[in-house]
Amino acid sequence: MMRCVILDCYTDEPAGLGVPPYLGTYPRYVAGAILDGNQEAKVTYVTIDQVRDNTKRQLEYMNKEADLVVFIGGSHTPGRYLRTRPATPREISKIASRIETPKILGGPIVAGHSQVGGVENSITEDLFDVFEVVSFGDVERAVYDYVNGKESKRNYSRRTYEEVDRWAVLGSFVVKEHPCYPFIVCEIETSRGCPRALSGGCSFCIEPRRYGLPEFRSEIGIAKEIASLYQRGCKYFRLGRQSDIIIYGSEDARKKEVPTPNPEMIERLFLRIWREAPGIEVLHVDNANPAVIARRPESRKVIEALVRYCTPGNVLAFGLETSDPEVAERNNLLTTGEDILKALRIVNEIGQRKGWNGMPMLLPGINFVLGLKGETPERYFRDLEFLKKIIKEGYLVRRINVREVAVLKGTAMQEVGNLFVKKHSNLINYFKKKVREEIDPVLLRRITPKGTILREVFTEVVRNNWTFGRQFGSYPLTVKVPGRLEVGKFIDVLVMGNGSRSVIGIPYPIRLSEADPRQIEMLPGMNRRKAVKLLSKRPRNEEELMRLVDRKLLPFLELS
Repeated sequence: MMRCVILDCYTDEPAGLGVPPYLGTYPRYVAGAILDGNQEAKVTYVTIDQVRDNTKRQLEYMNKEADLVVFIGGSHTPGRYLRTRPATPREISKIASRIETPKILGGPIVAGHSQVGGVENSITEDLFDVFEVVSFGDVERAVYDYVNGKESKRNYSRRTYEEVDRWAVLGSFVVKEHPCYPFIVCEIETSRGCPRALSGGCSFCIEPRRYGLPEFRSEIGIAKEIASLYQRGCKYFRLGRQSDIIIYGSEDARKKEVPTPNPEMIERLFLRIWREAPGIEVLHVDNANPAVIARRPESRKVIEALVRYCTPGNVLAFGLETSDPEVAERNNLLTTGEDILKALRIVNEIGQRKGWNGMPMLLPGINFVLGLKGETPERYFRDLEFLKKIIKEGYLVRRINVREVAVLKGTAMQEVGNLFVKKHSNLINYFKKKVREEIDPVLLRRITPKGTILREVFTEVVRNNWTFGRQFGSYPLTVKVPGRLEVGKFIDVLVMGNGSRSVIGIPYPIRLSEADPRQIEMLPGMNRRKAVKLLSKRPRNEEELMRLVDRKLLPFLELS
């Protein structure tokens, strides 16, 4: 019996996320490919965090018990992570060099890696030398070839969507081996490739260069994968593995850079998903091209369908990158500032109403990439003025994502590398500071003003006597609660204030038996002295409680 280990080193790329609590597509596809090639194989799923926590035991198992170890990793769009971080090439190399069992390396890492923005490709041949097989195509197909006896140091094979549909279902069992199960968000692929491949794509983006023009999965294949995961206890899903969800099923996506959306296909897809998995708790999407929304009237029907079939808190990430038309032209960017403003208006009109969890149904997010080819200092001031215009117009924007460009092999950014990141480092820091201090807080207060109740916030980590939690979904809002709450539980939170990227709140209601004084002193009319007195008295019933606090505070407090 063949014994295989899948080592998930986590992935983060423009069209796909696999950092906890998100489970990417790669591990599930690889597991399915192994079983498709060898029905008797035993597959074990392990995360890089499990290796970090117990390196000796994990390596001993891989060396003595396993016949194959598959490494999956790579970060192209580095972000801030609440619980963990993707493995670096150095960390992967260090672990792999201690494993004598045959090893395969795959995932976005083979095209480059950027742990932080503004750094040139950190991948060298030294990393590849540690592995018996390196997949420069699709890692799941390389693994399938290996299991079937086709070995080559550099594997360039590609899989088909027929194979993906089969492997995704066969490999769905790995979700139960994830240390965060069942509280994981399953990333789902609807397509890959990008219409921008017609003109070469954005200067920094690997998607059109790696995958070419769009290819769509069938709605049947997508729904069957979700059904399989749902039957195994998964209830949180994000259709995030695509360059643009708005054009799913478009008939001219391989002919036009701004394709015509196909609302009927979107409708069929989501109807089938809900039919297969009626108890889903979170169904979100990710990337959308604002130029399509702004220039194609059919987009309105697609957005209406997303509001109708997805759960609240959903986000469409818009890749503006810069509002400076000259920089946009030099970097072959398609979206203009006017496109963004029109797309913001359309999505706000349709999606801004609040859902049951306290968040709007569907909001846009905006991405900026700094350090682009040929940019001048002027771009930073133009982009700040553009953001101020968004504020003035009163739009709701869930989040502004600002990052330095990741210089990846094969992209047009290789011509200049991180030249402009270095050249404009002071301006980059200035721009980030302005966005965090003057733009983000305003947008956040509009979405979650004081008094908002956020339902089903999942407590994740405790740091410096503060508990951090988030709702499940795309780009969830970080919620900070004073005190050390039990991790891994759902709570409702009353928003009491906003920072630049997070909100501060208190449990709703506050359980006096386990409350932190700082929670109580945030209530109207309370202070530290009154909070300490209330907790020391330990009222046993409502009558005793009313002697200590104003009647208006009773809905916020719970005796048990």
